[in-house]
Amino acid sequence: MKVVLINPNSIRTQGTNTATIEPPLGIGYLASYLRREGFPCELIDADILNLSDRNVLDRIGREAETIGISFNIASAHAAFKLVDYLKRALPGALFIAGGPHPSAVPELCLTEYPFDAVCIGEGEETLLSVAQNRARHRTDPFADVDGIYYKKGGRVVQNRPRKLIERLDSLPFVDFGLFPNLSLYKTRARAKPVGTIMMSRGCPYQCVYCNKNIFHAAHRVRSVENVVADMKQQIERFGVRQIDIVDDNLLADRAYAHELFDGIIRRHFNLYLNLQNGVRADALSEDLVKKMKRAGVFKVSMGVESGDPGIQNKIGKDLNLEDVIASTRLFKRHGIEVYGNFMLGLPGDTPGSMQRTIDFAGKMDPDIANFMITIPFPGTELYELAQRQGTLYEDLKRGARHGFYGGYVYYTLPGMDRRSVAGYYKKSYRAFYSRPQKILEIIRSVRSLSEFRWVCDAAVEVMKSVCVSQ
Repeated sequence: MKVVLINPNSIRTQGTNTATIEPPLGIGYLASYLRREGFPCELIDADILNLSDRNVLDRIGREAETIGISFNIASAHAAFKLVDYLKRALPGALFIAGGPHPSAVPELCLTEYPFDAVCIGEGEETLLSVAQNRARHRTDPFADVDGIYYKKGGRVVQNRPRKLIERLDSLPFVDFGLFPNLSLYKTRARAKPVGTIMMSRGCPYQCVYCNKNIFHAAHRVRSVENVVADMKQQIERFGVRQIDIVDDNLLADRAYAHELFDGIIRRHFNLYLNLQNGVRADALSEDLVKKMKRAGVFKVSMGVESGDPGIQNKIGKDLNLEDVIASTRLFKRHGIEVYGNFMLGLPGDTPGSMQRTIDFAGKMDPDIANFMITIPFPGTELYELAQRQGTLYEDLKRGARHGFYGGYVYYTLPGMDRRSVAGYYKKSYRAFYSRPQKILEIIRSVRSLSEFRWVCDAAVEVMKSVCVSQ
């Protein structure tokens, strides 16, 4: 029984960060897990290959029995269009939706689009159960499979939720040989090829804007031995010289973080490490930062979101801004580049609070500042708040046509002004990057031709972003 997993082509979604495109680890884990259990599985990354729906069909072939499409809010429009096309061409195949967006809107996927089922949350064990039922020729392959919504007799059936995978070491390493050539993916690279790794799942914090439909709040970690073995095989099998770490919150367990970086140091991998997603500034110490540097970390990203303490409290971030300043200086003192991530249009944001965020970004002075317009993802507390008390300008359950960098404001709450949010978004980039010394710093930070290309691509994305109009 042939299974095909697809990452849809979201090239038409404006305002996504096309300067940085990582391999889709989610379907990488699913494909590697199924293959280990004896089920043939292929992976199609239509996004990085810029494939049309017809191109995808040609790659699938006519013998596929089960087709999974994984997507988020930015790729939802592409996924819905793709499944419409493929279902007409392959009426006998089963189509399963998965990923953060389908997990938030399963009934919509089943009632308005030709998906046969939706996998809710972590999909490895769920998809294996479906594949086993198909191999046994069960009449109903979804019956009694935990973690599934599916269509039966014209109605939506909701099976029991699936328990989270507690022992992450039980999962196989992602086989990057299933992806297109790693050189096609984009990131700030000190050396290529670049691999990708996730060492933990889940985040215990309760930020109102965060979608936790896949990994939830329980923070689970892989053993240090398992992680370093994964790194070793990426080096030996795929020749990687840099690894991007994409955990939601790697430092949620500080003792584990110390043990992890100690373990990497002992192996002398001589890798560049990039902490691609945001780390919390209040989880750091000088001892930990020193270990990160010795392990090969050259870049970290910190999620700040707002420079206004009142907004910090409203969004559940509860981050002490003085910790942010101190951590930024600490990283810089040890030669690690710092990216600061900020959001505009958060609950409670006013012209004053957004200006304070811009001012704080200047005071923090990260090497790179990313400013984003807040999107209320379905399934989040923020989305429910916008539905109850505010105005939603588009039906986000069907996906977003503009990403964080699209200059588009999807919602307002009482006291928020849509044009003001869009205006401060543009102002944020102009204020931070109009300083000649900042541009000079960025140029001086480049250590490779790959980095130079990335900086140029990122600069183009910023310029496009601030030139768009609401």
